Amino acid sequence: MFFDDESTKIPRFVTSSGVIVSALPFAKIDAIQAEYSAFETGHETNGLIDTAKQLGVAFVAFSPLGHGWLVDNFDYNSPDDFAKDDFRRTVPKFQGENFHKNKAIVEEIKKLAARKGCATSQIALAWVASQGMIAIPGTTKSKRLAENWASRNVDLTKEEMSEMRRIVDAAKPIGDRFSQVHGAFVGH
Repeated sequence: MFFDDESTKIPRFVTSSGVIVSALPFAKIDAIQAEYSAFETGHETNGLIDTAKQLGVAFVAFSPLGHGWLVDNFDYNSPDDFAKDDFRRTVPKFQGENFHKNKAIVEEIKKLAARKGCATSQIALAWVASQGMIAIPGTTKSKRLAENWASRNVDLTKEEMSEMRRIVDAAKPIGDRFSQVHGAFVGH
């Protein structure tokens, strides 16, 4: 575990519910940030989300578009299509056969977005928000910023929420979130 200040023992990386609880004697925690998307739901089962909710701590979801998977124009047909310096070349989810199996999941989410009449990124962000999370998608393009912002106007019906949950639960992505090297930096 990493600490911002050794004298206060406030964790810099929150990776489990135990980290939140252990930090409470040292600081009031208003929010935590952890990866969460339709493509990465591990915190639903490791207690982090439940603990945050119980303590009234906001959950800020980083990478709510699954490191770029959950967009309409994911223009990569194989892991070899990524630029040589692209972080995703090191991520097991984006390598080998995992790449192709995971891309099939994205196609199911795209179909739901098409039926809804919105962008894949918008349905993905609306779904994260409907789970009670604050999504913080990253982008370098103003067009994507506008598209992401418009997700606030996407209201999912109960049926659409159920369909999205069915897709997410039935097709768990294959491969670890990070390589061993990158995983060490997030407290794993």
